[in-house]
Amino acid sequence: MNYYTIIPAHNESAFIAQTIDSLAAQSVLPKKAVVVDDNSTDNTAQITNEYNTRLPWLILLDNASDAIHLPGSKVIRAFQKGLDTLDTDYDFIVKLD
Repeated sequence: MNYYTIIPAHNESAFIAQTIDSLAAQSVLPKKAVVVDDNSTDNTAQITNEYNTRLPWLILLDNASDAIHLPGSKVIRAFQKGLDTLDTDYDFIVKLD
């Protein structure tokens, strides 16, 4: 079973480590997990990069979205950016938000 995980993230430094730890503790690991950092001003990217050195299936993408807040649109655009990086060799996709 192949699955991918996409994690849209904006200023999630308080929770991104727990999210990645939980994902890494699963009995079936994702083929790839993509954290899409959406203009975070905290340490979200740095924390993710620390995990990236030991979890080869984890990648970080930067997303420069508009500062304009439209309900749901930033998350959808960040998810789409992550989805655009994936191939089609998967059984399902998990979105963690």
